[in-house]
Amino acid sequence: MGKIMLMDKALSELIAAGEVVERPASIVKELIENSIDAGAKRITVEIKDGGTTFIRITDDGSGIEPQDVPTAFLRHATSKIKTKADLDNISTMGFRGEALAAVCAVSKVEVMTCTDDAQYGVHYVIHASKEIENTQTGCPKGTTVIVRDLFYNTPARLKFLKKNVTEGNAVEQIVEKNALMHPEISFRFIRDGETKIMTPGDFNPISAIYSVYGKPFANSLIPVDYTYNSMRVSGYVGKPEASKQNRTYQNFYVNSRYIRSTLCSAALEEGCKGKTMVGKFPVCILNIEMPFEAVDVNVHPAKTEVRFHNERDIFHLIYYAVKSALDDTSDSVFSSDTNTHNVLQKTYTSQKPIYFAEKPTQGSQLKFKENVMAEYVQPKPQSPKIITREQEKPVVLKNETNQNSYMTAFSAKNQKAENTHTDQKPNSLFKNIADNRQSFAQTVSEPKVLKEQNDIPPVKKESVYIAEENKETDVALKYIGEAFGTYILFQSDDTLFFADKHAAHERILYEKI
Repeated sequence: MGKIMLMDKALSELIAAGEVVERPASIVKELIENSIDAGAKRITVEIKDGGTTFIRITDDGSGIEPQDVPTAFLRHATSKIKTKADLDNISTMGFRGEALAAVCAVSKVEVMTCTDDAQYGVHYVIHASKEIENTQTGCPKGTTVIVRDLFYNTPARLKFLKKNVTEGNAVEQIVEKNALMHPEISFRFIRDGETKIMTPGDFNPISAIYSVYGKPFANSLIPVDYTYNSMRVSGYVGKPEASKQNRTYQNFYVNSRYIRSTLCSAALEEGCKGKTMVGKFPVCILNIEMPFEAVDVNVHPAKTEVRFHNERDIFHLIYYAVKSALDDTSDSVFSSDTNTHNVLQKTYTSQKPIYFAEKPTQGSQLKFKENVMAEYVQPKPQSPKIITREQEKPVVLKNETNQNSYMTAFSAKNQKAENTHTDQKPNSLFKNIADNRQSFAQTVSEPKVLKEQNDIPPVKKESVYIAEENKETDVALKYIGEAFGTYILFQSDDTLFFADKHAAHERILYEKI
């Protein structure tokens, strides 16, 4: 007898359901997408025990015809695609015809639905893919789906679920992502009898953002609208001070479909580079509008991952959209004070991004200096000039150099202190600097120009590296004092410089190594 045989239908449906339904949040996502496709204006999501025992989703959409209700719970039954060509122009949230079949295979499902022109609705009950009840009933227009006892027939799957709090948080995030992208729909999320989210559905994106993330977050956003090569990105990006500790608040959508994309995250963070603090991540709510045939959404059962036909253009689109929005906002801050703006613009000259030869205009082709999708490697810097201990006393700081170039002064004056205190903490090291404020201030306030040396001596163990000289303008910094026990203050004409003591200590150790 042969060893290969067909699996039982019930077993095959359980396996197939595992590709779509991983946790309660997966069910909520699929059912919300069905409600959006049905044209709902109000969607209510209610869960209990993290969604493991009870999920109810109610909408006021178009409903399901009575004769179509049993068919809707069969695998690969859908009204959204009919031919092979439809796969290249998917404009709906759902299209596979697997959501309802997967849900009813691992839970107890109850449906009440009624169309606009029907006098009565339908009450349909199905447990583990087996029909239990199909009767007429009175119900409001729209559809209500109730899911009970998730994974009751697959205990092995049930034990892998996380705590109810964790599962409930995952469901709440799904509701948030959809509410942010659909301000025309009023979303309501009820968790264990308590309303957590309520959006007005007034077509105003800021109202939805305010309802989901709160007033401080909504007030920290900058509008984004950028078009390139028949693609458009619109939405909001957070100001640099609104950055978060993780990427949870990075929301990307493609044709109003929420996606997870490392490509989009990389483009966003590169566009905000130099404006956000190290270790923090920018926030955004961005929707990419592009031709349906230019993106493949049929690469993952959960439809949260997509494949772009031209990833380089997507990177460019997000990068310049974010960078332009932030640069425009920075310019407007100083528009009322021309002198201050000129000083800052002279001191901090913005550089072109290292990945693009130039900012292209609409319709032009993007020219890369490097293949940014393969590696993010900056060009190798030129070798710095080497100053030995015999030459290190006179110090000049340049205004166009690296933001840590002020550490040359620290290295020059306190190299001896480093050699004897390498095991000390940053605070103890800078305490020694604070004790010698007078001598340090005198050294920095009276700079002398370094003389050019034709013959550079070989590097010794005690040599000190400084940044490449900028021959345009010399800036003399005058030491003032300290602020909040964290920053060292310097003055140059009408400009105030803050030096982070911790970063300074790291720079000293780096230069020493």
